[in-house]
Amino acid sequence: GSAEREERLRDLLLGLGVDYVVMFPEWFPHLAGDPALSEAARFTVPRASALAYEDVVIYRLSRPNP
Repeated sequence: GSAEREERLRDLLLGLGVDYVVMFPEWFPHLAGDPALSEAARFTVPRASALAYEDVVIYRLSRPNP
């Protein structure tokens, strides 16, 4: 399902050493709610009807402690 796909995406991002992710949270709702991501900033893209959503969020990824 999409939750499993988003978990694999999170693991890939962490494995690649990504520090920040910028996305529409509605596109990846499970990833947006994952405790490994914390909201760093949010902004609105007015009249983003072609994109279907207006809120864009910048998330910081936290790596698990070894």
